[in-house]
Amino acid sequence: MRLEHLANGKVRQLPPSIGVHLMTCAAVALHRQSHTSTTLVRFRGIVCGEAELVWVAPTTNENDALDGEEPTEYGAAGLALLVVQNHTKFRYGRRAWKGGRFDYWLAEKADRGFQDAARLEVSGIAENDDAGLAARLRQKREQVQASCFTEFPAIVVVVGFRDPVAVVERA
Repeated sequence: MRLEHLANGKVRQLPPSIGVHLMTCAAVALHRQSHTSTTLVRFRGIVCGEAELVWVAPTTNENDALDGEEPTEYGAAGLALLVVQNHTKFRYGRRAWKGGRFDYWLAEKADRGFQDAARLEVSGIAENDDAGLAARLRQKREQVQASCFTEFPAIVVVVGFRDPVAVVERA
């Protein structure tokens, strides 16, 4: 997986300017955990295995421009979109409205245009451990289950940056 795919059109329908921000945030979150530009990311849940994540270290300006939580939150979103696109039948569709209890609408990869097909809720944890990941996953599942649009399937992705992991589950 390559973070640059967020910014160069490889994630269909994701505006490049948004992709650049997600890519930069993920790079800063990884850099702040002292990872190098090729990092092994583990997958757990409905997606199992691991992959090398290739990324470019952020500049000092990029690192300094982002507050403590922004890289974790938006970096997790970027990684989640890559994992979903590379390991499920879904891809990015569009950002969900605030207050809907999930972050993104997903489309099916086979859909040439866009039609809402699933919901995606994402969360990031900078200093992750198994207990923290499990608690956040439980919290996000409950959040999505209480949302509107329950006729659509939901996927929850929790990304940990200390020991890079993406836990992917159905809600």
